[in-house]
Amino acid sequence: MQVNLSSRLEGTDMLAEKADRREFIDLLKRMLRLDADKRITPTKTLGHPFVTMSHPLDFPHSSHVKSSFQNMELCKRMSSSFDNQKTLFSANTLP
Repeated sequence: MQVNLSSRLEGTDMLAEKADRREFIDLLKRMLRLDADKRITPTKTLGHPFVTMSHPLDFPHSSHVKSSFQNMELCKRMSSSFDNQKTLFSANTLP
């Protein structure tokens, strides 16, 4: 499979980006299979390396990887904040 990369990346950033795109393409192909019996299940999707972000661990010094993990932490905090607000709102509503 050929993965086209940005020409501005070099070294471990390029390798990390290539691995990231390869895993994304793999997941996408599995999700788009026409035969439902061969299509990836939701449970297996949640365990895929692209979703779990286990594949970038091979590139700990890559700024691309560091940025990805920082973005994931931000999303987790925002999601947690949203869930807390939603819980607070639902606790204050009358049945």
